[in-house]
Amino acid sequence: MRAITFLPALHTFLAFLSSFGATMEATFLPSTQTLNAMMLVDYLEFFHYLRVCLLVSEEPEQLWATQAVVHVARASHAFLTVLPLSQANSTRHRHLLPCERGLLVVHLTSRSDVHLFGQVFSSQAPDASWLLLVPAAQVTRRLANLYLPLHNRATVAAYSQDVASTSVSLLQCYHVSEGDTLRLQWSGAWHYDRIDFGTNFHEPWKRTRIEEDVDAPVVLVYGVLESLKGDPVLRRSNLHGMHLRCSTISSPPRTILKPAKDGAVDVTGILGSAYKHMMKIANFTSTCFATKDGQWGGLREDGTWTGMIGDIVSGRADIALASLDITQERSQAVDFLMAVVRTEYLLIMKRPRNDDRKWSTFTSEFETQVWIVLAISLLFLTAALRLASLQHPQRPLPLSDALLVVVGGLCGQGTIEEFRTFASRLIFLTLLMLQVLVTAHYTSYLVSSMAVGPPLPTVSTIADISKHPRLRLTFIRGSSVTEYFRTSRSLEHQEAWAEMQEDDLVASREEGTMRVLRGPYVFLEAGAYLNKRYGSDCRYFILPTPNFPSLSAFAVRKGSPFIPVLNNVILKMKSTGLMNKWHWEATPKPVDCSDLEFLPVAASVVVTAFLLLASGASLSLLLLVWERNRYGERGESKRRKDDKIIHKRGT
Repeated sequence: MRAITFLPALHTFLAFLSSFGATMEATFLPSTQTLNAMMLVDYLEFFHYLRVCLLVSEEPEQLWATQAVVHVARASHAFLTVLPLSQANSTRHRHLLPCERGLLVVHLTSRSDVHLFGQVFSSQAPDASWLLLVPAAQVTRRLANLYLPLHNRATVAAYSQDVASTSVSLLQCYHVSEGDTLRLQWSGAWHYDRIDFGTNFHEPWKRTRIEEDVDAPVVLVYGVLESLKGDPVLRRSNLHGMHLRCSTISSPPRTILKPAKDGAVDVTGILGSAYKHMMKIANFTSTCFATKDGQWGGLREDGTWTGMIGDIVSGRADIALASLDITQERSQAVDFLMAVVRTEYLLIMKRPRNDDRKWSTFTSEFETQVWIVLAISLLFLTAALRLASLQHPQRPLPLSDALLVVVGGLCGQGTIEEFRTFASRLIFLTLLMLQVLVTAHYTSYLVSSMAVGPPLPTVSTIADISKHPRLRLTFIRGSSVTEYFRTSRSLEHQEAWAEMQEDDLVASREEGTMRVLRGPYVFLEAGAYLNKRYGSDCRYFILPTPNFPSLSAFAVRKGSPFIPVLNNVILKMKSTGLMNKWHWEATPKPVDCSDLEFLPVAASVVVTAFLLLASGASLSLLLLVWERNRYGERGESKRRKDDKIIHKRGT
């Protein structure tokens, strides 16, 4: 569908449409204005624009807009809007809505045009597409005082004012930073002459043709257009020695910090190698410093940011050099480059050791339920043996003796008691079979645990920790894990977050790992860091189940013009395998901690057995004294009674 929208100030163009069209067709060699209009039509067709907005000034040279309207209406299917440049500047976004996702075209012929264009350009979205028609001899002078960011999508159509020239060069113009020198790059050309492509006028940006970089010329409505392959913005890979300030944090093996001059740090590790490679390829320098508060970047209650995110938002840094998780909250404050690594969070806890169970060395072999069953079986067998002995009235078994027989049987000891009834013998045989089963399981577990060590933890997930009666979960306050828990739709994560208390959170990784050793805590942190720092420390045990898998990347300030350049370098690093190479070199080899468990058993491990023996011996001595006193008093009383009886009989 083809449509034309005019403002009242441009209605006078309609009267000239027919006369100008006839004049141009009659001319053998098109005028400069007609040539630019033809180039615009072919440019729209080549790049498939469906909307075009002509921003014209009141200068006499802007009569080219008439030719543009005529040719676009005649040969293009694009929706055309014509606006005065001054009105576009005053109304800003509202009047440019018809050109959304379209092409904005400006003819810069005077200083006032450049000034108005600069105001309109700065008010539009960074990804807006522009076509700037500028005389070739005036390109540098017209655009030098403007700031065209590195990621702008403005193409300059540099035309010659010589009537004999029928070619237009397409240039990419940009500044690496504000105040920097204007950079010009050839990106294509349009030729009215469909046979000769070598008549392009000579300018500083004239380049030697490289066939593999240029798409095959396309014959269009009025001429031929050739263009570089791919997105021209991605070809702006040279930052020309620009200096960037980076904020970082120590996180081996990805970022390893070494002190440098003036409080700066030298960053090595996986991401340090990647960043230095980016500096070399993109030709920029950088000074890195460790973030002051040691935080990654969390949102405070007052709306300010901590850590590296805070450094970028406040302007203290241009880029955050760390494996920052890409989260929704952070994305509202900064922009992230292409993901460089994948982060998975693992749980780390204290490795079970024999020394940790001094008072339960000989009781932890059975669970509490098993001990309860054994106690009930002990009472039941004692009562059953007592009742069975009552069937033999001559030698009934006292209850205390029945208890002693059952306890001795469970401990593998025999008895001098004679079981004359079938029922009592069956009960005693049942007791002996129970003793075999209990002893086999108990001793096998006891021997293996004391020789090899206690078993590894039975917990593996966050849900297991929440259900555990003793363990508590901890992680860094204000980290991305906080946002993951708060926004997670998992019921298990929501329950774990609801149980979290302020005292459970820590301020740093070091505090979290120390809390694991000192108390019943399980620390949740990035797996790469835990494996590098504590993978060879056999005091810890890292659970293999991953949690909260996420993508991590460098962060830059919102709308940074360096994003396309740095993303292009990162893409090449990943596609060529450099990231995998650095990751493989920095990945630590696993350490076998099982050999540490074959050390001699310490006295603290068997202290329970010695205390039990000492308690039993002490108790037996006390009972012996009590029995001697009791039976001594009873014997003395009986002796006195016997003496009285003898005395009476004698008298």
